[in-house]
This record gives sequence, structure tokens and C-alpha cells, in this order.
Amino acid sequence: MRKTIAAMVTLGTVSSMLAGTVYAATNTTNATSTGNTANMTASATSNATSNTTGSAPTNPNVLTQKSAVYQLIEVFNTIPSWPKGLQGIDPQTQQTQWNWYDKPIPESEWTGLACVFPGDPESKYAADLGIQMTNPNGPVTAGQLAQWIVDWEIKARHVNMAWEPSQDPYTLLQDFSFFYGTDVKGPNSVLTQKDMMAIRNNIVEVSRGWRQLGPNKVELLAPLMEADQGVNGDFLYFVKHNMEWKMSDWPSVYARMVRTVDSQTFTFEPNGNVVYTYQRGFGVTPNVTAEFLNNKEVASTEYSYFFKILNTNNKSYYYQLFNEPDYQVFTPGGNKTNYKRDYPEFIAPKSGQVALVIWGGLTDPYQSKLGMDFTNELEYEFLFSKGRIYTIKTIGYSSINYPSEVNDYGE
Repeated sequence: MRKTIAAMVTLGTVSSMLAGTVYAATNTTNATSTGNTANMTASATSNATSNTTGSAPTNPNVLTQKSAVYQLIEVFNTIPSWPKGLQGIDPQTQQTQWNWYDKPIPESEWTGLACVFPGDPESKYAADLGIQMTNPNGPVTAGQLAQWIVDWEIKARHVNMAWEPSQDPYTLLQDFSFFYGTDVKGPNSVLTQKDMMAIRNNIVEVSRGWRQLGPNKVELLAPLMEADQGVNGDFLYFVKHNMEWKMSDWPSVYARMVRTVDSQTFTFEPNGNVVYTYQRGFGVTPNVTAEFLNNKEVASTEYSYFFKILNTNNKSYYYQLFNEPDYQVFTPGGNKTNYKRDYPEFIAPKSGQVALVIWGGLTDPYQSKLGMDFTNELEYEFLFSKGRIYTIKTIGYSSINYPSEVNDYGE
């Protein structure tokens, strides 16, 4: 789940799909946005597919299986295979025991790695990924599309379904919000072109680990991937030492983690404050540290409920880590500090901008009493000014091998 993903995206070229309509992340002078271009390309792809088949439906909102597969592959080609260094597999040679940190892969070598054999036609991509159409000119259901996306996740990104919170493709992708902004009600829902446009954007958003809800609001997303050592490794440690969980608990624990991560939002207000919220009730609590940094990468302000509790040096208070407030306001210049940081991939704020870096982990009632998280979350940097977000980026060592193809989706 965690410790990997999300390429830097300058929000002048990004938009989000909200209930079938496209939110433009920037001013109207920027005509090219992810959602708009995805929609235009998807529509063109659908129409072209209909024209070339001769017998496909002519309604531009009807989605055929062939059109859906080709549109998926177009998106797959914009998203690289997962940074396999975290799994010890060299993306080029597929050999194990590869040191991803000491041997980062140049971004230029990642293009097309999301599909199995770059350069081959769509039909071969589909075959290589195990995608099978029952009727190329017929309708496609949400369950069929979910299976095709999971085929890609397994083959191209090494997702191990045995470690996922659900082994049913539709349920799994629904849990990871792949159907956000669609009219899908269940696996048998017949998809429209409108639904497909939203799903295309959702694939990109889930892959990078966040979704923009407006010019000043972002929600985090748990990326779908094989659980890396930062998640299942820690879980196995707790199981081995009989600390709380059994192996059979993993699917429910992972599902709670995903829902908790996806519930986190950051709202950037015109006065410079940042409002942080998350949803309780999933049995897992995020412990977030927020730092405001200048262009010299010096943290001048820090908010951390986690360290506030730990710094009491009173273990009888540690249980409160599970009760981190679900509404917090971070104010530049509030809690003064003076730390020089060294975040890999950090972007210095420009004049007039403010940099906010957030990081932390997830805890539960058992680990909180020990003063511990049981896994880390991603580290994010936000560049903003006067209630408008300019850049969102994952930083830290997890971002070293994640390239920039996602930035270019829709351009």
C-alpha cells in the first residue's frame, strides 16, 4: 500500500472528475487539462472504434468492449509499472536482489513499462495482459472492466491479490475508489463513455496517491499495489510476536487502512491556514506531522500531535495517540521550530508561495499504547499561496524511482 508513489503534478495541467463533470484546476486560459484531454481523447477513441468496426453502436455515449480496452491501454501507457525496487525486482531485467536506492532508474527508461512489451499494438497489449473480450462490439460491465484493470495490476505492476483486502476485482477497485464520479451501482452496471472518462482519471489519481477536490482542497488516496515491506512486513512482525493480529486479520486490517487514508483531506485557506481532517470509525488513526518550510528547506513551524504526546515521556498517556483530533488547523508561524531538513525531491517554494510537508503513520489502539505507528504513510509536499494549490508532490526516499509520465497524461 504505502511508501511508493505519486509524481509531481503542476496543477496548471491537471483536473479531477467530479460526478461526471470536469473540475479545471487552473484558470480558463489553460485549455489543456488532464480531464478535458482525457475526455476528448476518450470520445475520439470511442468514435474511431465505432467507425472502424462497422457494426458498433453509433451513440457516442455507448461504450464497447473494444473501445474500453483500447482506452485502458492508452492510460496504462501513461503510468509506469510500480517502482519495483521496493520489491527487489529490477524493472529492466526482472532479476531480484536489485538495490533500488543505490541504483535509481533514469526516468527516460520508464516510458511504457506499464505495459508488457512497449511498441506493440493495442491488441497485443491486451493479449499480453490477459485481457479477454467476450464481444468486442458489445457493452462492457463494471465487473468486466475491473477484471481487466486487475489483470494489468497483476501482470504489469506485480500486485499480489492474495495480499489485497478483497480478491474480487470489482470489490477491490471499488474499495480503492476507481469508480469515483461514475453512475456505477454494482458489478453488473453497464458502463457508458461518461463512466469511462471518470475511470480513466481515477486510474491516474489512485496511481499518484491523491485527488484534487477543488482549487484549494485535496484528499489523499491509498494507491493500489502489492503491500510492500512497510505494510505487510510490519504486520507479519506483529503476528510473529503475537502482539495483536492473526494472519487471517490482514484483509480487514488493510481495508481499514485504505478507508482511513482515503478519508484524509487538506483545505488551504486564503489566510494561509491549512485545515486537516480525517474520518474516524475504521479502527485506525493517522498520526500526521505537518511542517512549513522556506526555500532553504528549513522548517520554521511544526505541528505534530504524535510528538506532543511522546514528548510527555509518560507512557500512560500514549494511548491518546489513537485519539488524534480529526480536525486540526495548521498555521504558518504557529508552533515555532528551526530544523534544517533534507527531503529527497523537495521543491523550494517560489516567492509568495508556502511549502507544507506532511508525513506520519497509522496506529491502532494496541500500537498507540506502545507509542508506535504500525506503518508509515507517504510524504507529501504542497506548494500553495492565498488559498490556491500550485503543486503537489510525494517526497522522501519513496519518490526516488517514481518518474513523471503521470504528469504528462492528457497533454
